[in-house]
Amino acid sequence: MSEVADAAAPGCPRKAHGLNCDASRRRKRRQNEVCYFLRNWQHDDRMRYSLVVQYFLVKAGASACSVARRRSWSFVAVPLEPRTRHETTMRIVVLDCQPLHQYRPELPRDSFGPCFDLLFSPYVDAGELELEHVDATSNRPLEPLLSRNDVHAFLVTGSFASAYDQDDWILRLSAFLRRVRDAPTKRVPILGVCFGFQIVAHAFGGEVISNPAGLEIGTVGFEPDMKGCTQLFGEDSALSRVPNPIILPYFHRDTVQRLPLGAISLGSNAHTPCQAFWIPSVALCVQGHPEFAADNDMYTALYAFTLRSTRAHEPRGGFNPMLPPEQHHHDWIAKLMFDFVRQTSTLTPALSDGGTSCKNI
Repeated sequence: MSEVADAAAPGCPRKAHGLNCDASRRRKRRQNEVCYFLRNWQHDDRMRYSLVVQYFLVKAGASACSVARRRSWSFVAVPLEPRTRHETTMRIVVLDCQPLHQYRPELPRDSFGPCFDLLFSPYVDAGELELEHVDATSNRPLEPLLSRNDVHAFLVTGSFASAYDQDDWILRLSAFLRRVRDAPTKRVPILGVCFGFQIVAHAFGGEVISNPAGLEIGTVGFEPDMKGCTQLFGEDSALSRVPNPIILPYFHRDTVQRLPLGAISLGSNAHTPCQAFWIPSVALCVQGHPEFAADNDMYTALYAFTLRSTRAHEPRGGFNPMLPPEQHHHDWIAKLMFDFVRQTSTLTPALSDGGTSCKNI
């Protein structure tokens, strides 16, 4: 652990002390190390340093935190105890479809995957959900994921690519999604967001095209299709459970022109003929980005990046203003996805009816 700390924190006060110091000096050294990490804390480094900071907080005690407060250093609280994992804890594998390393520092993340950590954080913090991230654009085969018994669902993220592109990784991902759908011995649901929404439709026989209406960027609402929502939630409670309009951030040009066989539309607006759909016992997908409403830093940076990088002749009518996170329905979408997985996967027990839970899956 000390080697990790020294490598991650050049100039750390730990190096100023020898190995033969007495207990008091060792304790003081640990406190200084904790303060060093807290003082230099960055949001993107939270996962990288969390174990190191937890270790030192346990060793140094609360005095280091007191020092940090006196010196007005900002830091993120790190839990000293590991999260409780329940017997019914679900695992969703996030298939990340867009590396963002080449866009740093304009965009604050290395991929879209960490945004979903924030979207589902209430369920992760409660020990009800774990997220595992896999780079779907790499040459790593995806088939071994389907043979595991600890994977309850797959979530396909957004991407700058198009579902109808012929890149090798897109063809491999499409074939893998069909294998998940057709698995004979178990049912593992698929969640899709933006590109994920489009590639699920395309892989299952639908049609994805470049939208003649152009880009749809910013905060947008769409009207739920009450017929489809009634089939999803049940006739008695569909109207009371579904927001109208459903408001989410958007970044897309492509659109699902024709749904695959068996898919049921959940809503549309004047710009996009289908904004969400579900396939009973198979998939639940949305065109919008609920994860960006949960990660406002990413939403703000991506909005500015899109404005700068859009071609000059692109019509600006598709650019809508950004709204603050509290005006989006990302929490409702997260709950809907969580309940859909809980009730659809053959590896998890069904939830009791309540909230936004799906009834007719």
